[in-house]
Amino acid sequence: MLGKHSKLMFAVSMGFLVVAIILASWGFEKIVDKQIQKNVQLENNSMMFDRWLKVPMPLDFKVYVFNVTNAEEVNQGEKPMLKEIGPYVYKQYREKTILGYGPNDTIKYMLRKRFEFDAEASGGLTEDDEVTVIHFSYLAALLTVHDMMPSLVGVINKALEQFFPSLEDAFLRIKVRDLFFDGIYLSCDGDNAALGLVCSKIKGDMPPTMRPAEGTNGFYFSMFSHMNRSETGPFEMKRGRENVYELGNIVTYKDQHTMKVWEDKYCGQINGSDSSIFPPIKEGNVPKKLYSFEPDICRSLYVDLVGKREKFNISSYYYEISESALAAKSANHDNKCFCKKNWSANHDGCLLMGLLNLMPCQGAPAIASLPH
Repeated sequence: MLGKHSKLMFAVSMGFLVVAIILASWGFEKIVDKQIQKNVQLENNSMMFDRWLKVPMPLDFKVYVFNVTNAEEVNQGEKPMLKEIGPYVYKQYREKTILGYGPNDTIKYMLRKRFEFDAEASGGLTEDDEVTVIHFSYLAALLTVHDMMPSLVGVINKALEQFFPSLEDAFLRIKVRDLFFDGIYLSCDGDNAALGLVCSKIKGDMPPTMRPAEGTNGFYFSMFSHMNRSETGPFEMKRGRENVYELGNIVTYKDQHTMKVWEDKYCGQINGSDSSIFPPIKEGNVPKKLYSFEPDICRSLYVDLVGKREKFNISSYYYEISESALAAKSANHDNKCFCKKNWSANHDGCLLMGLLNLMPCQGAPAIASLPH
């Protein structure tokens, strides 16, 4: 006969055996999946929430400048010679402010970005470096006038000489810090009627790249100051509690379900996340595309599944941005609604492969492309 101790050990062993059988039949993998789903949901006590609210590690924001090395010769009719300088590396910090929770498993928030120059990662480059670039703010103003009031280009051009106090030619000689964040001063001082027209137009329809210069009648123009320390939103996003595979999906941006700057619902649709969080990927049901919404270009982009990779014995799925996302309308007819006619009566606004017209989004004639 078994002693009491032996009986106890036998009972414990049988208990472990029963648990093992349950795990084998129901699936240990399912238990792990269920725990992962619980942890990634945006609940106040979840592992993911704090990391989503304030990204613990800064992102690298790299900027390259095409420096014009022969500006004087270009003024005499020669071809521009460009030298790439960079990257100027900035640490980008992201933090969100919660505005509230919706009834349909959503969370509403504002996003704030902050940039700090990383001297070490920039490898000897400094924000005090002086570069010569195309005077795009001046040329953008001329193009806008040409598009809206072509007969007034000559008159407005004289006013722009006052608007840009340091204007010498079609090139801008400037420190990197002023080009990126601090800004170029634009003056509205004077009694020139055309200048008053330009300044009133800017005040009434301020593009994101411009801001009022405190204590003056003028403005500052810079490439990225509107992205630094200012809040974007509100965003309304799925929390993933009711359906974890909807986690991170943007429902509205600025209380709108579509971006009105585009004339078609396809181009205006808001798909995907804000790139800070994605739903877990389920083996056997791997999405062929992942979508991300980017307010700075007023649209969603998507990446295509390339394949599966192993690193440190961990399986991962690799995605690359799709060529069709920025394809010309001849290659992807759906992109026709991104064509916006401007700059020239002879141009339909449809750009070449890999380019996106930012005029509808930024309010100034500019074109975006993927990193080269």
